[in-house]
Amino acid sequence: MKYDKLQIVGLPKAQKRNKMGMKTLLLPLLACVMSVSVSCSRPSLEPTESEQNLMGQITRILEVRKQLADSFWPEFDRVELSAPMVFYEDSVCYVVNPKEKFLKDIPCERIRAKGFDFYKTARLDESTFRMDTHVDLYSDSTYTGRDAYVMCSTLGESQRMFSDIEDETQWIPMVIHELAHGCQDAHPEHYKARQEAEYPVFELDLLTYPSQYPWLADMLAAENGYLLSAISGDDRDEVKASVNSFLESRRIRKEKMLTVFGDSLVREEESFETAESMARFMEVQSTLMLGKGGQDAIVDAPFYSRNVTQAYFFVTSYNLVRLFVKLGIDLDLPYRTTEHQPLEAFLITWLQVETN
Repeated sequence: MKYDKLQIVGLPKAQKRNKMGMKTLLLPLLACVMSVSVSCSRPSLEPTESEQNLMGQITRILEVRKQLADSFWPEFDRVELSAPMVFYEDSVCYVVNPKEKFLKDIPCERIRAKGFDFYKTARLDESTFRMDTHVDLYSDSTYTGRDAYVMCSTLGESQRMFSDIEDETQWIPMVIHELAHGCQDAHPEHYKARQEAEYPVFELDLLTYPSQYPWLADMLAAENGYLLSAISGDDRDEVKASVNSFLESRRIRKEKMLTVFGDSLVREEESFETAESMARFMEVQSTLMLGKGGQDAIVDAPFYSRNVTQAYFFVTSYNLVRLFVKLGIDLDLPYRTTEHQPLEAFLITWLQVETN
């Protein structure tokens, strides 16, 4: 696929004055202006039928995101905290609201769309399936350098990969999960904290620890039970007692983990818990919002709220956000600090305020 379109965003009005006071454009700038004129004169492509279908799905994703922001997390729909999205379909990628660096580095064609910027380019990699958020934390040499991009296979490509994805009500929550990660990484403070974090094992490897160490699974189950009691409690004193029990249970468990595994693994658990908390919560809420029935759509489904042996920090982090919502704790707080802080630190602060 051949592209010759030059994308220049925010062209500066560089100029100088001669002795007569007349403005004389620099020759390099004149060449750029001519290129931009040619580029801008080319109209956006009209979308094909399949592209119109994808644009409709993107519109629904953005509508769901706005509803979630209005209900739970206002920052989720702020323009400056919204990650661009890349949708993979066959030999091409469709990009929603790309950053200037992407347009400068990647040849692409603009497609006419309403409500968002929409571009088409050649497939960016050979992955058979994408549903992740990518950011380069340590270099800005590529378009994902210091800018998170949400990478998603389209609904059609996802269905070809996983036959149990019936329709967009199952696919959109997957995209929402990744958009939550993109919003987290767009916070400068959280980005800095991630740069300084250490990850001694892979995330999926850490997920297997409760099944490898029964004592860890038992302690997590007890700890998570106190979270569920706090979530379901009606009486304020009962809720405070459950929060206290949770904090003590978690303190004892982490002390043992420090002895057995060391400090870096405990901090890694805390980092993953912070990252997956809002992503899992928004995923569940979007599923409910879309009206999808079934076990996984129930807010208190075992896989989401109880199965710590298989889902570990996905479960505890999800329940912590549910508790934050109940207690009125600002859901954006964990992403506005450059210091490493476990999620329970915000519960400790809440408890101190309640006790005084």
